[in-house]
Amino acid sequence: MTVSRTLRDYRWMLPCVVMLTAEAAMAFGGPCVPPPNEDCDGAIVLGTVDLPFSVTAPLGCFNDIVDKPYFDVFYRYDCTVTAEHLLEMCDSLGDTYLRIYTGGCGWASGIELATADDECPGSPPNADPLLSIVLEAGTTYWIELGTWRPDPPWAPPLNSPYHFSLSLPGVPIPTSCDGTGISTVLVDDPGNPADTNGAGSVAEVYRVGRYEVTNAQWVACLNAVAADDPNGLFNQDMTDSDRGGIIRGGSPGSFVYFLKASFGDKPVDFVSWLDAARYCNWLHNGQPVGAQGASTTESGAYDLSLPNDQITRLPGAKWFLPTHDEWYKAAYYDRIDPGADGGGTPNYWSYPTRSDTLPTQATADAVGNVANPGVNVANYGGGADWNGENGNVTTVGSTTSTSPWGVFDMGGNVLDWTETPDTPIAGRPPLPTRTARGGDFANAGILMSSLSGFALAINMVAEAANVGFRVAAVLCPGDFDGDNDVDEDDFDAFESCFTGPDGGPLSRGCGPGDFDGDDDIDCDDWALFVASWTLDDPPTLCFCNPADTNGDGTVNVLDLIDLLLCFGQPAEPGCEAEDINQDGTVNVLDLIDLLLSFGASCP
Repeated sequence: MTVSRTLRDYRWMLPCVVMLTAEAAMAFGGPCVPPPNEDCDGAIVLGTVDLPFSVTAPLGCFNDIVDKPYFDVFYRYDCTVTAEHLLEMCDSLGDTYLRIYTGGCGWASGIELATADDECPGSPPNADPLLSIVLEAGTTYWIELGTWRPDPPWAPPLNSPYHFSLSLPGVPIPTSCDGTGISTVLVDDPGNPADTNGAGSVAEVYRVGRYEVTNAQWVACLNAVAADDPNGLFNQDMTDSDRGGIIRGGSPGSFVYFLKASFGDKPVDFVSWLDAARYCNWLHNGQPVGAQGASTTESGAYDLSLPNDQITRLPGAKWFLPTHDEWYKAAYYDRIDPGADGGGTPNYWSYPTRSDTLPTQATADAVGNVANPGVNVANYGGGADWNGENGNVTTVGSTTSTSPWGVFDMGGNVLDWTETPDTPIAGRPPLPTRTARGGDFANAGILMSSLSGFALAINMVAEAANVGFRVAAVLCPGDFDGDNDVDEDDFDAFESCFTGPDGGPLSRGCGPGDFDGDDDIDCDDWALFVASWTLDDPPTLCFCNPADTNGDGTVNVLDLIDLLLCFGQPAEPGCEAEDINQDGTVNVLDLIDLLLSFGASCP
C-alpha cells in the first residue's frame, strides 16, 4: 500500500537560536534544529487519500507558551470521509501529548476537540497517547504532537524523536512483505524477446520501483545512517539549489535532516551512483539505524569496498539498481498491446508512456504537481516551471502516465541510474561510468526514446539536479500484483494459478506462487503462502483442506477409507496426509477432524 506524504504551503523556520531563550538552551541541551512543521504555518498537510499515514521525525525546539515548556509539531488533516479515525503517538520520550483542534490551529486559534496525554511526572513515562475519534467529511482538523519538559529526569533531549500514525480502524493495513514499504511493480514474462537494438530481454521475474526514490525516502535513510556522513550521502546542493529538497542541521556526529516545503514527494536528486548503491544496501540490510558500515550501507547488494569499476551485484541481493535491460523492459516492453511496435519493433513502444508519439510536455503548479496530467505526458524540456526555476522536478507519479507495467516517470523528471557499466566518456579521463536512462526535466524529449543512443554514460561519482534513481528487487513470494504485500488480491491470483501436485508448467504470471520452485502450485506452496500473509487471518483454500487427504477437492468416503487404512500408524510416507492434525500419529483426533469437514468441497 502506497502512502503519500504531502508537504506544502509552509516556510522554513528561523534559526533555533532566535526562538530559544538562553536559559532554555542551557537547561535543555543547547543547539536544536527546528523541524519545518514546528508552527501552524508549517503544518504538514494530509488528506484521507494519504491514509494510513505513518512517520518518524523529531519534535520541535520552540517553547511556544511562556513559562510552560511545551515543544511540539503540527499536522493539518483535510477529512473527506466520515469515519472513526485512530491517531497514535508512540515511541516518544518524556511526558507527551496529542491534541486535535477544529476551527483553527492550536490553542490560540482553534477549538480543542480531543486530547490524549502521557502519564504525568511521578508515574511511569511513555504511556503513549492514543485517540480513537469520529471525524467528519468536509472538515479540516489540526493535530498537535508534543512533549512537556519539566525538571529532570522527565526532560527528553531537544529534537526528541516521535512516531505518529493516522489511520482508519477496520481498514486492513498490510505490512510490507519485505519490511520496506516501497511500492513496486511485478515484471514477469521471463525470457521475453529483446528489442531490435538488443535491449530489454530479462531471464528472471523481478520487481521495479513504481516511483523514483523521493526526498522523503532519502531523508529517512539519512536520519538512520548519516548522523555522521563519511560517504557524503548528503550533498549541500540539496539545500542550496531550488531543485533540491533537503536541509541538514546539527554538526558531525549529530546531523539531523529535514524536508524542504513541497519537496517530500519529489524525486531525490544530487545523488551519485555510489549513493544509490548505498541506499540499496540499506534496504537489503533491513533499513538499519547506525553508522555507515558493512552492516548498513557498505555491503549487502554491492560491496563498496571494491574499486568503482569492479562493483557488481552480489549473489543474494534483495534490493538493487535495475540493470539497463531490467529498466528498459519495465519502460518499453508490452507483451499485450498490439500497438506496441515502436515504429516496427514488435512488443516495444518508442516512449515509456505506452506511446510511439513524443509525450506532451508537463507544466507545474505552484507546489510542483504536474498541472496537465494525462495518458501521454512527461516532465521534460524545461516546461515544469516552479520554485523560481525554468524547469524543475515534479511530484512523482503526478503526470499519471505510466509504462506498460504501471511504472511512473520512466520518461522525464530525473534520469534513472542503472546498474550497467558503460564505456568511459570520450575525450575525458577514463573514470568508471554507469548507464542512465529516461530523460529529465531539463533536456529534450528525444532522450526518453527507446533508441539505444540515448542510454547515457555518466561518471559514477557525478551528482546533478537532473539525476536520481529508482530501485528494483527480487520477487516477493506470494506478491502476484507486485504491490509489496500479500493480501486478498494475491489470494485470488494464487487460487486461479493453483495446479495441484501434478500440474504445471505454470501459466504466465503465476511464478510468485511457486514457493518451493518445483514448477507447480500445490498445497506445499499454500502453506508457505499463508506464512507470507501480511494481513490478519489468512483465508482458507478449499483445495488444501487437510481433511481432503487425497486432494481431490472433496472430503468424502474416499478420504475416510484412506484414514482408516492408516489408523494407528505413525505419520510416515504413505500415511502423512492422513495425520490431519500433524501430531505424528493417525488416531481418533484425525478421524474427528475429518468427520467435522465431511462433505466440504471446492466449488
